[in-house]
Amino acid sequence: MIKAKAFIIAALAICLLASLASCTVSTTPAPTSTSTLVYASPEDFEYEIYGPNATITGYKGVGGNVVIPQTMDGYSMVTSIGKNAFWGCTSITSIIMPDSVIKIGYSAFYDCRSLSSVIMPNSVTSIDPSVFSMCFSLTSITLPDSVTSIGSRAFSFCWKLDSISIPDSVTSIDYGAFSSCISLTSVTIPEKVESISSGTFAFCTNLTSVTIPSSVTSIDNDTFRGCSSLTSLLIPISVTHIGEMAFAECPNLVVICSPDSYVWKYCLANGVTHQLVPTAE
Repeated sequence: MIKAKAFIIAALAICLLASLASCTVSTTPAPTSTSTLVYASPEDFEYEIYGPNATITGYKGVGGNVVIPQTMDGYSMVTSIGKNAFWGCTSITSIIMPDSVIKIGYSAFYDCRSLSSVIMPNSVTSIDPSVFSMCFSLTSITLPDSVTSIGSRAFSFCWKLDSISIPDSVTSIDYGAFSSCISLTSVTIPEKVESISSGTFAFCTNLTSVTIPSSVTSIDNDTFRGCSSLTSLLIPISVTHIGEMAFAECPNLVVICSPDSYVWKYCLANGVTHQLVPTAE
């Protein structure tokens, strides 16, 4: 119960931070045309040079549909987008990253509330914590096959995110990654993932379909808490741990499980409505 309360408190803290966030372009009106790309120049960015590589550390352009240049000085390749680089840039509506980008840092696009579209290259290997958190207008995103991990709260509070394609290359999804994505309706967890972390889909109130592969052995605390539209969840026999409040506030949920499995015993012990998978004759 203490862990459950801690998760809720953390979510409220994120909302409070959002109300305090600011950015140098937050009062700049976005371009009226949603089809016009803004090919940003190095002057639109704050950046640091590390020999042949460049890291974007801030943005001061007009916003709109921004294409990030591949080099900052005609020589140094943009290989990373730094921590908090676009934090609170509310005038940006879309981002296209160059093929040179490998890393997107912590909270890089946090509270970019007008951001609706993101195109990232196949060179990106991880989605850091809170990268797209509070991007209220983000409707869909396709992660490249190069991504192997999704950080904590990476997409939390993306209220319009109704679909996401998680590539098979992903091996870990950290806590709260999709929490409070209230428009998300379905998700398929890749077959290399072994644990569904705490609060991963907490309060995804429109989530109706989740596919859990046989690679998963653990479902942590609050994972599906508040998923009020989830009616059926098939949990494989491979699962040998389910944390506290994993299915709390899921009034319509029926867990489908195998007889004599850990999941079946968990449901019996915790009063979770369940249905047994028919055994082969």
